[in-house]
Amino acid sequence: GGMGRAFCPECKQAATLRDIRVLFARSVTAIDGARVEELLGENKKLGLDLGAARSEAAESQLKLFQMQNEVRKLRDEIDALFKENQWLKAENMSLKLRPAHDESVVPEDPPCLLLRATVPVAAEGCSSRVLAFDPHCPMLYASHSKANSTDHTMTIVDISNPQRAPTLILPHLHSKEIRGAQVAPNADGTRYLLTASMDQTAALTALSSNGVRTAPKLAARLPLASLGWSCAWDPVDTNLCYVGVATGGVLAFDLRNTAAPLHTWSRVRDGASDDSTDPGYSPIHSIAVIPGTSQGSVVVANSLNVYSLPTKPGEPWTQLTEAGEQRSCYSLSYDAGLGCAAASFRTKGGQCTEHDLYEARMDGGLDWKLVKRIPVSSPQNKIARSAVFSYMPPASANRRGLFCAVLEASRS
Repeated sequence: GGMGRAFCPECKQAATLRDIRVLFARSVTAIDGARVEELLGENKKLGLDLGAARSEAAESQLKLFQMQNEVRKLRDEIDALFKENQWLKAENMSLKLRPAHDESVVPEDPPCLLLRATVPVAAEGCSSRVLAFDPHCPMLYASHSKANSTDHTMTIVDISNPQRAPTLILPHLHSKEIRGAQVAPNADGTRYLLTASMDQTAALTALSSNGVRTAPKLAARLPLASLGWSCAWDPVDTNLCYVGVATGGVLAFDLRNTAAPLHTWSRVRDGASDDSTDPGYSPIHSIAVIPGTSQGSVVVANSLNVYSLPTKPGEPWTQLTEAGEQRSCYSLSYDAGLGCAAASFRTKGGQCTEHDLYEARMDGGLDWKLVKRIPVSSPQNKIARSAVFSYMPPASANRRGLFCAVLEASRS
């Protein structure tokens, strides 16, 4: 091209007319500049529409979060109203059953309980239940279990210093869940923590010697031959302790010879056959010992009733709850200072819980008398132990009693 000689761009040789080749194309599309501009404009418009859609989506997401917060608030209000309604129903039922009283008598101010601290006991992946308190020092004892493991022990909570992290009593106390625990009542000598476990043993852990706390040490392991569910010390003879088992029996042990039980009560009647259809085939979930001058009375509870154990082998158990009642017992506790026992029951149908308070004293024999029944309109689908206990208010000579129970329907 041009006026000068042309050269091949590859070999740099001079080009002539015979080197020109004719190329044929089936179709040639010419670029339309106007169409390109139109497409660019549409693309820009689509980009603006996309930005607007994203802004609208973000605004909708914000409105969704606001609506979810409003729903959460409404649910909290409904839950609070439900709890208030439950308490009103319970109070109404209690008023109907309450005897008439002299309004001229001004009752004492009720005790005021204040939450002092919340203490985390179990780490993530672990479970815990408060099972016992130390009657001689401000200590609580809670079970500590790791999921899917054989590491089950007890944790010590220092009530006088709740900021102090709870400590494990021993790294490995039982191989399965601990269901019951109690600290020995004696102030002198060696004081033990008694624990009953699903690993078919009970353990004695030494806590102190002559009032001086020592490093916890496993002192003995008691054979149960069945799953341990509950335990208690004898307040009169502190060498004796009792363990309730899953087959419905109760074992008595003497600390001076722990190789075998001192005595065994086989469910509701001594010598009952090992048959799951037997009325007494129910775990002993609670044990209380009513102290006497020379000998105490052992009171136990299973899911059927509350019983007093016989003092002589072979005699039948004494049923303390009313015969024929369509209720199941899930908790029993006793306070020696008040001479009062408390038992909690699920009623037939499961929509009501009844808490019975009994006068329980030893007067030649066991004196057991129902003094008050507290009905609560709430189901108890899980065992939540109730407790009766007493304390001496400052500058007062009168002991006050308190009763504590979980209201499952309101989770309080």
